[in-house]
Amino acid sequence: MTVGVIADTHGILLPEALLALQGSELIVHAGDVGPPSLLEELETIAPVSAVYGNTDGEALRAICPAERLVAAGAIRIGVIHGDRWPAHGRSEAMARHFSTSRVQVVVYGHTHRPLIETIRGVTLFNPGAAGKRTFGRKLSVGRLVIQGQDVKATVIPIE
Repeated sequence: MTVGVIADTHGILLPEALLALQGSELIVHAGDVGPPSLLEELETIAPVSAVYGNTDGEALRAICPAERLVAAGAIRIGVIHGDRWPAHGRSEAMARHFSTSRVQVVVYGHTHRPLIETIRGVTLFNPGAAGKRTFGRKLSVGRLVIQGQDVKATVIPIE
């Protein structure tokens, strides 16, 4: 199964992001989406599971939770924006937060910085920001390829 991963669009859905997400069987958005219509546009590619982020307004918060568990093939993905923890120790805190949920992957956003790391057997995956460049960082999305219990996370530059 192929899962497209996107975060921090902030109301901007670039054609390059849409192209990179083509072929996804599911899309996970880790918050700071912008208007709900952005999710509708992503749904033209594949079903979308999204959470709201710290900059999302009431319209998006009315249709998306702050965190969720997503079944993808034979694994479970915890999805959260990631803004509730300080930068130092954030990864460890997220792994601990989802430890009772038996997830294999935690997808998050907020930092605008792509990251793939493993803590306590859980893959933490931040695809980076896909909306507009901030802090001089390049834009990116991500992909999870799931085969049974095996998961491969990849960051995809989109500019």
